[in-house]
Order: sequence, then structure tokens, then C-alpha cells
Amino acid sequence: MINNQSLAVTWRPKCLQDVVGQDVLISVLSKQIETGTFKNAYLFAGPSGCGKTSVARIMATLINNKEGEPIEIDAASNNGVDSIRQLIVDSQQTAIESEYKIYIIDECHMLTTAAWNAALKLLEEPPTHAIFIFCTTNPEKIPETIISRVQRFDFLRINHKDIADRLEFILNEEYITTYERVALDRIAIVANGFMREAISLLEKCIGYSNDITLENVEKVLGLIKYDALFDLFDAIVIKNNTQALTILNNLKTSSPNLTSLFDNIIKFVINCAKYQKTHDIDLIDIP
Repeated sequence: MINNQSLAVTWRPKCLQDVVGQDVLISVLSKQIETGTFKNAYLFAGPSGCGKTSVARIMATLINNKEGEPIEIDAASNNGVDSIRQLIVDSQQTAIESEYKIYIIDECHMLTTAAWNAALKLLEEPPTHAIFIFCTTNPEKIPETIISRVQRFDFLRINHKDIADRLEFILNEEYITTYERVALDRIAIVANGFMREAISLLEKCIGYSNDITLENVEKVLGLIKYDALFDLFDAIVIKNNTQALTILNNLKTSSPNLTSLFDNIIKFVINCAKYQKTHDIDLIDIP
């Protein structure tokens, strides 16, 4: 049987220990679950691909001792007051297969003002058997009256070293052993703090070759080679205008668009400046 499941789905965290780069909030949530002091309402806020929904699902599993399933609601398509009224009615009924009825409301910032007003009373006096986990990429759109009634956790972008470590773990688990760590660092940097994006990029590279080298990663992902950027700025420093313009023209030809080229050059200059001042390789995003 062909397995069409993506790596991002296969390697979605299945326990809190699998969640990368969110150590503080994972520690707090783990203690709440261990001591039975979890709350009736949570807000998980942060960029897409940092683990909000995964952690919500894991919490639901742990709180209910692996019994039953959480009820997931996509607020982007169920954002009206009628949807919340139905949620209120449904939440009054006790769960059949588990102790708690746990609702995960994804992209909750899409709820209308009327829907939030309807939810306010529910959050003021939530049923003791119900737990609501609101997930959002735009917490600034959520009314303060709601935020004051939930326990908020802010998910952070993940640093590229932690992402690269996770990619290395996944490759070893997938029995792919021909890889360069510098290539994984490159993928992690491109992912810009998002684990799901990094795993998707890794899978794209695997689709080209199981040899995960820096050369192959740059080729598959259409990335500007760092060697070219170093050559460009060497030429600028020694004032070799002809060489600098030639390299720049080659970069322009191979780059997906001028905006991408400009962003890469600016980031490279900033990183070089950081290293020139600190001499600390861990502070920069160059493999």
C-alpha cells in the first residue's frame, strides 16, 4: 500500500516532549496536567506552524487519559453567532466516552463580534466538564473581555538550531543517513522559525534525492548560494566593480524575483555585521 501521508503529518508531535522550541509553556502545561490544575479556557497564540493545534490535541488526550476525541471547530468557516450558540448548547451536555468535553477552536480570531459576545457568558461560567482551547495567529483581533477570561500561552518562532536538530532526528528515523548538517541548517533558516514549513521543505528535498547536501538543497529550493554572496561582497570591498556587477547580474538571473534577491542580500549583510561585532556564530543565520 502506498503511503501518501506527508512527513509533516507523520512527524506531528504526539506527546508534549516532541514539541520543539516551546520549553516554558510546555513545562507549565505539563505541570497542570500532572497536578490536575488545568483550566476551563485557554488561548494558544502564535505564528502558523509552531505547534498550537498539536499541543491542543495532545492536551486533550492527556486530560482525558486517551479516552474520546476533542471536538475541533474551524472558526474560519463557522464564525457566526449561530455556531457559538450551538457550541453553548452542545457544551452543556456531558461527554459520553470521556470525563471532559474538550473543544479546540482553530483560527478563533475569525469569529464575529456577535459570536464573541455570545461566547462571553460561556467563558464567564463554563460547564465544569468542558474545556475550551482557542487557537489563533492573530490574538490582537480577539476582544479584551475574552482574553481576560482565558489562560493565554504565546507560542514562539523556533530557532533554527532546534529546527535543524529535529530534521536530523526525522532523517535518522526515516533511515536517511546521507545528509550534511549544513544542509539542514540551510533548510531551518529558510523555514524562518516554522517547524511544519521546515519539514515540508525537507520532504521536497528528499523527493529530489536522498542525499541531503547543501548543493542539492539550494538547487531544489531555488536558493541563492552563500558562496556567491561572499564573492559579491569581496568584490565590493576591493572595489572591483566589474566583478561585483557580473556576480549581481548572475544572482538576478538565478533568483526567483528581485524582492527575494534583495531580502537575501540585506539579511546577509546584517548577519555579517553581527558576526563582525560579536564573532559568535550562534547569533547569525548563516550555516
